[in-house]
Amino acid sequence: MSATLDTLRSHLLPGELFEKGTVQYNDQSKPWSTHADQHPLVVFTPSSLESMSQIVKVLYDSNLDFAIRNTGTGSVSAKDVILSTHGFKSFEYDKSTHVLTVGSGLCWGEVDAWMEDNVSGYSVVGARCSWVGVTGSVLVGGLSWLSHEFGMISDPQNMLDVQIVLRDGRVLWASEEPDLLWALRGGGGNFGVVTALELQARPYPTQIFSGLVSVPYQSLKEASKVVADMAARTADPRLAMHVVNLGPGMGFPDQGSKPDIGFLVYDANGTEHGLSEAGFKPVLDIPGAQNFGTQELTIRQVNALAETFRDYQGSSHFWLSAPLIENV
Repeated sequence: MSATLDTLRSHLLPGELFEKGTVQYNDQSKPWSTHADQHPLVVFTPSSLESMSQIVKVLYDSNLDFAIRNTGTGSVSAKDVILSTHGFKSFEYDKSTHVLTVGSGLCWGEVDAWMEDNVSGYSVVGARCSWVGVTGSVLVGGLSWLSHEFGMISDPQNMLDVQIVLRDGRVLWASEEPDLLWALRGGGGNFGVVTALELQARPYPTQIFSGLVSVPYQSLKEASKVVADMAARTADPRLAMHVVNLGPGMGFPDQGSKPDIGFLVYDANGTEHGLSEAGFKPVLDIPGAQNFGTQELTIRQVNALAETFRDYQGSSHFWLSAPLIENV
């Protein structure tokens, strides 16, 4: 093992290797849930295609237990090596085609900020929170506030191509092997190491009606009816909402087993429509509903509303299980 690790180290520049006891190691290795942490020996963060290619080939030819990650939201960990894509943070924009090429080490907040600063009035279909990594969310399909209108993040009209390092060290754009590109659209991260993605940008409103509306637990029945009614009648692709239990994750005190209900509302038609019967007036009319500052925001600001959840990475115990249909 030590000889293999020495070989891997030889392909890295200073500052691209982090071992236990450093702040960078903790930041680059902690998974979302603490119970998933396998406390890897070392974290590699190559920043060039050449070094990434060499490292990938050595890792796949070795017996080392390794995992590939960017932000760690998916609770990825390994016993020996974490291979981080955090060193790939490039931006390239083609104004003629409105295609954005991004490095795989970015999170969506960085993409949102870059688009707002450089191509205002255009958006790519990206995740609903700022701290989620670009690559991981694409490889598992990817849900966006824009999905009702344009589809999942990984759909062909949104994610155009992927640059990937295969297990034998070859670097290619997945479109060169159509079956590979098809598999990467939601098929997970076991096909190689993604280093860049091509995303389609489109004109999109910069004044989105959004924010949090709180509803007391006592109005659960009325809230459930509003959700069902809106789901049945709403055909507007620029209207969406996310319903959550309110608690520390949303910046509220722990409310025990009967927490208030949070409606994170989204209307890209603007404030007038958002406050109308065709928008979110039914939510605001639920008994006891409180409007916590809904306003007109950019897509970057909307996605930043969930920023409070970021602090839970590496500090919470988190389990998910898939219920059987017969148990639902």
